[in-house]
Amino acid sequence: MRNILKKTFLIIFCVLTLIPIAAPVFLSLVALLTRGLFLYDFLMPMELILFTLAGATGMIVMSALYNENYRKILSYVLLALANFVLAQIYANLSGLAHGDTELTGVHVFIIAVFVSFQHLFALLTAVESFSMLKRLWQVSS
Repeated sequence: MRNILKKTFLIIFCVLTLIPIAAPVFLSLVALLTRGLFLYDFLMPMELILFTLAGATGMIVMSALYNENYRKILSYVLLALANFVLAQIYANLSGLAHGDTELTGVHVFIIAVFVSFQHLFALLTAVESFSMLKRLWQVSS
């Protein structure tokens, strides 16, 4: 029973890390099929960072329970969190968060870099969590 519970938590944590990547793709496909327009919400992985953090934290705890290495996923989730915090700081300092500054010129480039890095770190976190799932699944069997 205990082994089944651990495996269930492993699967739940992996799915949580995948949500910020899968949700905008799924919703884009729904919009494409219903409206005939491809609408990709590129900010959604930044908005759903709590799922990445919760899933990665759960995977770190589970890998610590199994005495497995969790440095890669920890580094990816810390990079995602740092990127998110830096994007928020930039938005507040530049006036984008308050609406004082328009999203044009160099601001578009900088925000695009933050969003691109967030996609990358969320994807790396999800891939590493599924890699950890495979390793921990074999250890627990």
